[in-house]
Amino acid sequence: MRSIDTVTRYELNRSQTGEDFVGLLTISHDELADVIPLALDAEAYVLDGVTYAAAPMTLTVASDNEDQTPEMTMSFPNVDRRAGALLAKVPGACRVSLSIYRTRFFDLTVAPRVVKPATTPLTVYRVIRWFLTDTSTTDRTVSGRVRSYDYRMEGALRRRATKDLFPGLYAR
Repeated sequence: MRSIDTVTRYELNRSQTGEDFVGLLTISHDELADVIPLALDAEAYVLDGVTYAAAPMTLTVASDNEDQTPEMTMSFPNVDRRAGALLAKVPGACRVSLSIYRTRFFDLTVAPRVVKPATTPLTVYRVIRWFLTDTSTTDRTVSGRVRSYDYRMEGALRRRATKDLFPGLYAR
């Protein structure tokens, strides 16, 4: 789901709003034993039995320009160094999924934060199976670019439709 209604986009881009949001991010790769779940907050969150570790990070909302592939940038402090060490070891791009929720669905008085009883959090914004590329890991920060797959970058077909390969095309 890439489209965001105008009111929600306005709220997400404002410097201050009456609504609080939390982003729950997962990073996965075939070479990683487990998925890395991170909460874009100073507190950990639990949703659907998964504990998202606290990782206050800077994340830009993806652009909706028609002439370019949607892209976000992210960076977070490499505090416990586990996520940074794992990301530094994997070859190629990692898969990233991000869901943004309103915090009013969570009990903010407990740690880790859990869903309030008899409520179901609604997703405000969701990015599924994008790719984390150009990662840079230092002692202090982990950063990278998160983008969707760009189908325009696929190579053209390398085979020509000749009579020998496709005789049915030339039948009369």
